[in-house]
Amino acid sequence: MALLVGGLVRAQVAQRLQLSARQATPHGSLLDAVGLIPGEPQLPGHRLHARLPQPVDLGPEPRTKRQVARRVDVADDDDIGRSDVIDPGAWFEANVAHKGLGTRDDLTGVHCLAPTYIAAQIDELRAATGLATLDAFLVDQPEVHIPRLGKEELNRRLQSVFAVLERAVRQEKIRSYGIATFAGFRVGTDHALFQSLTSLLALADNAARLVRQDHAARHHFRLVQLPFNAVMNEGFTRFNQATGQGNVASTLQAAHQLQLFVMGSHGLAKGALAVQCADAVRAALPDFASDAQRALQFNRSTPGLGVSLAGISTPAHLDDLIAVSAAPPLARADYLKLYRRAE
Repeated sequence: MALLVGGLVRAQVAQRLQLSARQATPHGSLLDAVGLIPGEPQLPGHRLHARLPQPVDLGPEPRTKRQVARRVDVADDDDIGRSDVIDPGAWFEANVAHKGLGTRDDLTGVHCLAPTYIAAQIDELRAATGLATLDAFLVDQPEVHIPRLGKEELNRRLQSVFAVLERAVRQEKIRSYGIATFAGFRVGTDHALFQSLTSLLALADNAARLVRQDHAARHHFRLVQLPFNAVMNEGFTRFNQATGQGNVASTLQAAHQLQLFVMGSHGLAKGALAVQCADAVRAALPDFASDAQRALQFNRSTPGLGVSLAGISTPAHLDDLIAVSAAPPLARADYLKLYRRAE
């Protein structure tokens, strides 16, 4: 499993990343560990040129070794936080509504489900990165709209968004899409914010058929994101997903059965696990130099988790990632013992 370089990549870290990208380890180069580049406002990719003197160059290796993904909500956090943008509502009116990209009815908090806005975000990121085709595009936290809209109306709107994304696939602007969640995949099935993988795939299939005017058309919904770490481990431990294949599984297991790639966010619980990781994890991984490294190793050893977000804003953060990439993941049996110890 790859560790995902995230966070604000400052110039000194970018330089170190370039120098370290091909650093050999017993388990491949750092490039093999850094397998996915996010294109979010606060992450490398989107507005990369505005944040760095030069783009991070990881070398000439084929794009199959490096993927670019974008998670979208409404307004870029860095824009809303600027001193000349005081009112997020005013920002929305000027940058979304005034341009005909969405209305207030599409907005919940800072999350916008307007299909026209989603389409514009794809083109904006392609222009910012110079990439003709993005590997993945994620709609951020659609579950936040449920209290306002209800699940039935959310699903109707999601299908329209998925149709835009299916059209983008046909136009070779993106290769795949999915959703990023905070609560949706971690809560129980009776929770209002619960998101069913099979229901999402059904919406994607409907969107694909609509766009292609072909009843046999198949969707390009390929990936999902949820928080995952040693204390937010519901994606592995909570069996809340009916797979449509005769069993109920955890989100990670169900995603595997349904051929979905899983990205884990909040890998260090916003830094908390870098200061103090779970006792069972520390006891099981005494050879690692810090709790941050132990937390990263726990994440990357999780069966079914394809990528774990690892925020990097200092050279020391990058050192932790390099150290972890040099070690093999925990064997499955050893990983499962961590849960028995925690009981």
